[in-house]
Amino acid sequence: MVETVQPPVGSDGADATGSTVSAGRPDLLFLTQRIPYPPNKGEKIRPYHVIEHLRRSFRIHLGTLIDDPADVAHAPTLAALCADAHFARLDPRRAKLRCASGLIAGEPLSLPYFRDRGLARWVARVLADVRAAAVFVFSSTMAQYVVDGLGAPACRSWTSPTSIRRSGGPTPAKAVGP
Repeated sequence: MVETVQPPVGSDGADATGSTVSAGRPDLLFLTQRIPYPPNKGEKIRPYHVIEHLRRSFRIHLGTLIDDPADVAHAPTLAALCADAHFARLDPRRAKLRCASGLIAGEPLSLPYFRDRGLARWVARVLADVRAAAVFVFSSTMAQYVVDGLGAPACRSWTSPTSIRRSGGPTPAKAVGP
């Protein structure tokens, strides 16, 4: 299942959650590697709360992947929080096979694992048509969708120490103790 969802908007401009998505707020493209709903584990809790915070000031355009069939049912709930959302289905078995292309190309294996043509087309459309005021990239693997022709301020949030080191950020503190 690959789907782009725009939440229903009432005649007063309010979406299904009562938020006025067209109230003159700037647009923000938010990319995360896994659907951040329900917020029931670390890789979902943090991005969900970041979206909750940012939607007070921005119209969120969410691009994400769904790798667990049970999470498909949560897409409409999350889409209702956003001006626009694209949920790309990721089959973990096929994604692992795509990693072989990373070996051949000499790129990190996580890049082909989380690469989706449909999501890439959607991101390009949002950047071209919506002209997002900012981009929030929640994982280093999602930066591949916006490296060319970004044209908007970007915020990145890397969560693993390896991603932080590879991006030139600070090295994690060494453990203290016996």
